[in-house]
Amino acid sequence: MPMPNAPLRFALTLCLLAAVRPLAGQEGSPEDLARAIASSKLRYDLGENGAPGPVKKPVEELHCPARSTAQRVVRTAGGKELKPWSAKAAPRFDEAGKLFAAQRYAEAGLLYKKALELDPTLPQAHRSLADTLVKLGRLAEAQDEYVKALVYDPSSDAALKGLADLGAKAGFTVVRHALLPPEGALGEVQEGRVPIALGPGEKEWVPYLLCKAVWRNEPSYRARRLGKEGEGAYSWTVQEETECLVSYLVGNLGTTETEIQSAAQKARPESTPVEVPVEQVLAAAPPLTRHLKEAADSGLLPGYALFAVLGRRCPAAIAVLPDRAQEDLERYIRRFVIVPGGVTRPAGR
Repeated sequence: MPMPNAPLRFALTLCLLAAVRPLAGQEGSPEDLARAIASSKLRYDLGENGAPGPVKKPVEELHCPARSTAQRVVRTAGGKELKPWSAKAAPRFDEAGKLFAAQRYAEAGLLYKKALELDPTLPQAHRSLADTLVKLGRLAEAQDEYVKALVYDPSSDAALKGLADLGAKAGFTVVRHALLPPEGALGEVQEGRVPIALGPGEKEWVPYLLCKAVWRNEPSYRARRLGKEGEGAYSWTVQEETECLVSYLVGNLGTTETEIQSAAQKARPESTPVEVPVEQVLAAAPPLTRHLKEAADSGLLPGYALFAVLGRRCPAAIAVLPDRAQEDLERYIRRFVIVPGGVTRPAGR
């Protein structure tokens, strides 16, 4: 069935939720996305039983070159580029590995630092130095090195595991809040319609997928949001991902609030509907929604987009981000990946 009114319903929840009220009416808000859908020549379509037809494209359309472990980041006049590893750093790194294996940790640590002085952007060197510092009992320094390893490569399972093991000693927990939209849920344009296929239990992804569909299929919207950068063929941006995360957040908060009100009306049909407190809505919302609310309150949704999407899918792109973006990523890691105490926050679905 056609879905021109669904995003409008999601956008109306902005008027009810104080947490996202400042977004109402702004470009890039769910309201703005809803207007783009309503005025589009395309039809955004959820089919019967979640099967509107052949769906070919993945939700996250990232074309990412592989990043070799023998590459470092160098600054150029145009920004940053990946270049071959320094010939001077590589022998130091290799020798440090041999010293570590021989349990000569102090000597290994000195050589890892020497390698990083030459090539400070190597995630594997930061992770190896962190492992060495743990052996030396220098836990605070080790934590910083694990964080640096994740800033340069958020997909590093070795760095994440090392940080988690360190947390068991230092009194913190490591949490990765995953963003796992249904694969293959967003389709190619077919005879003027954009098909969206969702299975049972996946309705929470409707606002996110509608946002993705607009960014992918509405060049005028991309150009309005990004200027010249948005002209031409579609490519993933942090701005797009942040807007779509806001759509997920707003849509699911609104859906949860509606469900709570409906349950209350069934329990007490004679009662007058009242606004549900945000705290009650959050308590009943999906785990990922609660996490996105925390990240939004902290101004770190861009950092989450970098860590959970681009960092997971394209470490090569993460490595050459502008300094400001890497700072956002590091602030997100320190605030939300490293959780003080031994209580694990629920991971997103």
